[in-house]
Amino acid sequence: MSAEQSATLAKPELSSRLERIRHGMREEGLEVLFVGHSTDLEYLLGVDRRIHYYGATHFFGEWAVGAVIRLDKDPLLLVPRHMAEFHFDVSGDPPAMRVFTEKEDPKAVVREAIGHGPATLGVNLDAPAELVLALQELFPKTRTSVAAGVLSRVRAVKSKAELDVMRKACHLVDQVFEESLAEVRPELTEHDLAAWLVKRMKDLGAIDQSFDTAIFAMGPKEARAAKERLSRRPLGHDISVSYDFGAALGGYCSDFGRTIHLGKPTSRFRRAYEAVIGSQAAGAAALRPGARASEVDAAARQVIVDAGFGEHFRHRLGHAIGKDVHEAPYLDVVDDTRLEGGMTFTIEPSVFITGEFGARVEDVYVVTDSAGVRLNRASSDLVTV
Repeated sequence: MSAEQSATLAKPELSSRLERIRHGMREEGLEVLFVGHSTDLEYLLGVDRRIHYYGATHFFGEWAVGAVIRLDKDPLLLVPRHMAEFHFDVSGDPPAMRVFTEKEDPKAVVREAIGHGPATLGVNLDAPAELVLALQELFPKTRTSVAAGVLSRVRAVKSKAELDVMRKACHLVDQVFEESLAEVRPELTEHDLAAWLVKRMKDLGAIDQSFDTAIFAMGPKEARAAKERLSRRPLGHDISVSYDFGAALGGYCSDFGRTIHLGKPTSRFRRAYEAVIGSQAAGAAALRPGARASEVDAAARQVIVDAGFGEHFRHRLGHAIGKDVHEAPYLDVVDDTRLEGGMTFTIEPSVFITGEFGARVEDVYVVTDSAGVRLNRASSDLVTV
């Protein structure tokens, strides 16, 4: 286990999370919470999540992997034998575990673990459909619901140990971006630049990229939309090049974005870029406890509207971030969640004009009493190559 994971999965840290989860369960009227194999399980009990690749892997009884959380008993972790022996790791203090074999019926194991049918039972958002269906079959009189709100509210507010790890993940991508500027040249492809970023992140200790790394070049010579995020075409001349990448480090994610320009930028591009920088600053100033997430989006969005580029800011302003890249709540017009101190968000305003240019900047901020404080340290000054 890394030093970062040791801090974020220490017994006092896990105990605090579990107590807050139980408080949320009481508020929601949940007697039992079943947390399947997921980031939520890693967060609560230190059970390492599976890192996904292109091809899926499956195991006997995997739908039943998870922890039974009660209000008055220690958690019980369920895991099939094959996974327990070869594909399962617990980085924190090992919880009580029930290992079941191929000779046992996973449904019977789940029934035994939960006991007599509770009146109410919650499952986490990423729980497999097979688990939900099995629970409904086993406990037909139980009200089964998705307990996404309980878990997301607890995960949204970060501890000092979590913030320390996230800051390191942000500093890692800052360094990678700054080093990449020496690699950029017109004949380099988007694909090759992205591959360089991923390799360099891993060289510096990242577990992996925290999401699919993207490079997208936009200019007047091609009618290309921002959603075309990676190709094998050369970057070219007189073109904006936007980065979108992040590192997974110590169990937490960073998410970073910058736009540079190859060749001399137009005055219209510079105005758009300045509007994006001003928008991010306005969003950070509004990132205070008690503010609604939608209000932060509106404050930042108005800067770009006032600059005359409002129709080209088509993205939400940002999202919470932590053990996953995209977490709730969201800095978006549809989210009226009240912010709390210790929440962490990306602020990532953009102006994308198909057939002209893209301009975007993204950093991670933590909510404080005075304003959002940036965890990244890379400059957002426009870089021209």
